[in-house]
Amino acid sequence: MQALGTLPRRGQHWITTRIDRQPTRWRWILAGPVAFILSILAMAGLPTVLPAGAGGVNHLVLPVVLFPLLWSSFIVWPVASTALPRVATTYLGLGALLLTLITLSFLT
Repeated sequence: MQALGTLPRRGQHWITTRIDRQPTRWRWILAGPVAFILSILAMAGLPTVLPAGAGGVNHLVLPVVLFPLLWSSFIVWPVASTALPRVATTYLGLGALLLTLITLSFLT
């Protein structure tokens, strides 16, 4: 018989994923190399969506200036979150979106 605290509540599904089995390893992966790769992709993809500005260079300077802020936010979220599969899914979607922006900038 299971203890009362281990039973799933109504509406909750207890699916154990690979991320749930080794959370410390995945926190290191998501907060380390994945955060760095995402911040570089954001730095490369943001000039395609930012306006050019009066001097014509703001769309290039802003992502470079925002790089430390992006990198630190990509590091903090996996470390502080309790839902690591959600973080991994969001990072995967954000990476796909940024790669699409970069690809479209080369095609046009």
